[in-house]
Amino acid sequence: MLRSAQTDEVATVWEISGPKTILVAYAIAFSTFSAGVWIGAAVYKEFEMPQQKTWQLQQNAQRNLFWWNSTRASGKQKHKHKSYAVKHKTAAAAQHNKTGVRREARQNKTHARRVAARAAARRTLEVVPRMLPRPPECAEDWGRDLQPPSKGPTILRDFSEASCACRSTKCSKLAITADLCSESARRVIWQLDPKKKQVGMHRKEWEYHYIIRALNASGKLRPGMRGIVFGVGRDPLVSYFASLGVRVLATDLGPKDTTAWDTVSKDSLFREHLLSRSQFDELVEFRAADMNDISTIDGQFDFVWSTGSVQHVGSIALGKAFAMASMLLLKPGGMAVHTTEFSLSSLEKTVDSVRGRKTNTVIWRRRDVEGLLGELRKSGYKTAETCLSAGRSGLDTLVDLPPYHPTRHLRLQVLKHVVTSFGWVAWTDRA
Repeated sequence: MLRSAQTDEVATVWEISGPKTILVAYAIAFSTFSAGVWIGAAVYKEFEMPQQKTWQLQQNAQRNLFWWNSTRASGKQKHKHKSYAVKHKTAAAAQHNKTGVRREARQNKTHARRVAARAAARRTLEVVPRMLPRPPECAEDWGRDLQPPSKGPTILRDFSEASCACRSTKCSKLAITADLCSESARRVIWQLDPKKKQVGMHRKEWEYHYIIRALNASGKLRPGMRGIVFGVGRDPLVSYFASLGVRVLATDLGPKDTTAWDTVSKDSLFREHLLSRSQFDELVEFRAADMNDISTIDGQFDFVWSTGSVQHVGSIALGKAFAMASMLLLKPGGMAVHTTEFSLSSLEKTVDSVRGRKTNTVIWRRRDVEGLLGELRKSGYKTAETCLSAGRSGLDTLVDLPPYHPTRHLRLQVLKHVVTSFGWVAWTDRA
């Protein structure tokens, strides 16, 4: 086969320029690859590397935070890894700083609340009696092995076997041992006499607690209230109420009506363990007054009370008249609380005035109490539920005989009667 001249010429050109063309092509390809690598590296440095660096920082922060939490939880916060922590000071340190700031803020708030509480407690102590850390023990166990007297008057079954469903603090009732052994009674009795090491079963102590409990449940024992007491004698409740910020008008017979005027005065009512003398003088006023004529008392009061004074006005009828008259001294919503001697041994026989002649002490009966409460209700006043249960404890059946015992004195024999204390509550409607 014969080749043409054109074919020979192409072959000659290829033999001369072929190797150079290949080198040029390789050079162009290598340059293009190098440029691509350089551009890719620049792009990676510009966009990818910061993200990777951020990811590494996050990993370091997590490791540091884990190390911090683990060492704190194990209680081994020491300086073993101080150089590591300084070298990798990242978001963990910032997080720790924020936590410390929040903890310090919480501690400051707690401290502020404690300071405020202490300040409030100091202000409260100015008007509230000192609270004793532990009340004295109750003497209820004394009467477990005691037996009722075999001779003399005894307690009627109408009272000893009666049941009482009254659970209210405003309940007209007889004195019983269970009331004196309550936590509130033990604290009140100890506040009135801090020298007591044991609460005895004395009817006067029951009367004090009964009056305080009834008035406190009705919100009368708070600053700004005004109360009046009749036949005050040496009643410690005057200083107790004044220590709570209550203004008290104390009344008793004048010097012309009694031979014991030196024991009935404003000074005899002051109890230094309850309040200061200046506070006592500011809140307590003393005035002579006869319970059979209280028309001279002006003003209205939030509450009125008497502690075992009604039986000394001369007769049961005069006692009822006084109770009705004392209600006229109350503001709308005011309360009257009185205690008197009550016969447990008879429903008919009693000690009362004879033919209009007054007697020093009278003894109320069941019908006398029920009659007074009925008259109060007819006059539009409110009365509390009545409970005539004498209790079933050993001390509830023990009758104290003259000379009377200083503590076992919840029931006592007066002439031929077994006597205890009875308290009643009445109040007016609110306007």
